[in-house]
Amino acid sequence: MNNIQYTEKIIDSAERIVVDTSTLMARGFRQFVENNKDYFLTNNKKIIVPKAVYTELARHLGSSIPEKSSYAMKSVELLLTNINIFQVENCILSDEEVAHAFADNQLLSELMSYKSDYIQLLLTNDRKLGCDAFELNQQKSCKGRKVFVCFINEFGELQCCDCARPNIEKPKEIITKTVVEPSIKTIKMDDDTNWCFDWESGAIGASCVGIMIGLFKCYKKIFC
Repeated sequence: MNNIQYTEKIIDSAERIVVDTSTLMARGFRQFVENNKDYFLTNNKKIIVPKAVYTELARHLGSSIPEKSSYAMKSVELLLTNINIFQVENCILSDEEVAHAFADNQLLSELMSYKSDYIQLLLTNDRKLGCDAFELNQQKSCKGRKVFVCFINEFGELQCCDCARPNIEKPKEIITKTVVEPSIKTIKMDDDTNWCFDWESGAIGASCVGIMIGLFKCYKKIFC
């Protein structure tokens, strides 16, 4: 099975696809969207950007570190130019929400709450979050439907997280996890900015020229 076949199989299987901040800001994610946009549209699939994730993205956007803000701005542009395949859970953000943004625990809670009803796919380039999410499949008291965990490599390819790969060659008592690190730069969070951004208004008014102008204005008027 080649990567295209694997990607389409996973997308077909997932009834709910969720992306985290690390993947939104990964170098290969834009290429992944370009490669699979038509398949998402044809099969009426969307990538969910939870409120907790775009709140983290907001904090990166206002970062004093140029690299962080640049990655975040590119992620915003990607969302606005592909609003037909993204489902952004938008609302106006408060200063306090942005200041205390931490998506991991909220993502795990959300995966758990939908586990009984949907087969889910988590796109994450965060190794620890991926392992915790996959462990939801091992629960004995709260059984439910499958949670797939994948990351996007630098070439825009969907890859199965190492924690989800069965290791059949080693006995359980001596199994060690060999983690394949996604080829992206790790972007750490900071607490240096509070701001508000109305995703829905920005998305509705987006156009090829308007997107770039809107992004520039958003960046200049980011503080509320």
